[in-house]
Amino acid sequence: MSTLKSRTRVAAAVATVAVSTASIFALASPASAAAVPPDQPVPVTPPAVALSFPAGTNDIRADWDAAPAGEPATSYVVNFWSLPRVDDPYGVPVDLVQKVVAAPTTEYTWTDAIPGKTYNVTVSAHNAYGTSLDLVLGSIGPVPADPPAPCGPAPLPACPLPPAATNPERPFALGAWDDVIKRAYKEFAARAPKLDELTFWRYYITQGSPSNATLEARRLYFVSWLAEGAEQTDGPAYRLYTAYFGRNPEWWPDLLEQEAPGRAAPAQRCRTSSRPPRSSRTPTVTSTRPSSWPSHLQERARPYA
Repeated sequence: MSTLKSRTRVAAAVATVAVSTASIFALASPASAAAVPPDQPVPVTPPAVALSFPAGTNDIRADWDAAPAGEPATSYVVNFWSLPRVDDPYGVPVDLVQKVVAAPTTEYTWTDAIPGKTYNVTVSAHNAYGTSLDLVLGSIGPVPADPPAPCGPAPLPACPLPPAATNPERPFALGAWDDVIKRAYKEFAARAPKLDELTFWRYYITQGSPSNATLEARRLYFVSWLAEGAEQTDGPAYRLYTAYFGRNPEWWPDLLEQEAPGRAAPAQRCRTSSRPPRSSRTPTVTSTRPSSWPSHLQERARPYA
């Protein structure tokens, strides 16, 4: 082989290596440009909303959109913390919760929010080269209470029994004192209350701003008053008096023990003569008779003189 041919072949080989090296660097330049974090996510386009409670739940749903330009994200990190914010010594919210969402998904529903709290929510984009700035999605709350578990006839689980009633009007609804009074009259007096009786007892039980304990005590007194009257009207003395005199007995409260202040309606006692004799052993008791009583109750409760 001549010297000229050898030199030609060496030159061709060197040129080939140079072209190959240039090609390698040319192909590598885009990869060098991609070695940057993704751009910040962007808010969703209205009417879509960034934060919401899915219907019938107390979960928090966060929505966002991927950045329209820049390097793509491989994942997103959604941050939740309660307000007002409380930080640890390093400046991180003490109750921070972070959830990772794989791209291209751009929404996340958090199911562990605490009812009654308000939460701040942010999201950032990630790839192999770093993290974008946080996008503040906003705050949402307070978180609603847990929805009741579905129950009913099979195949649903049986519904739990309601707790025993503790309201003073039981077994009636809260505030249903008319029903309480009507039931008591039906059971003890075998009749419905007259309108003025109903009005009087409703006022007596509910006047002021009574506590449940006071309402219980007033209801007990009302029922005791009716029960004592029922006992008298169902006893032999009542029946004998009615048979002998042909009329119902009158009522007088003088020999009763003094009622506690504020108790408006005295218990009833039956008398069988117009004026029973007093003796030194007969206690003298003053009975209260407020002017707010209905007229027929005032007549029945007039003091014996």
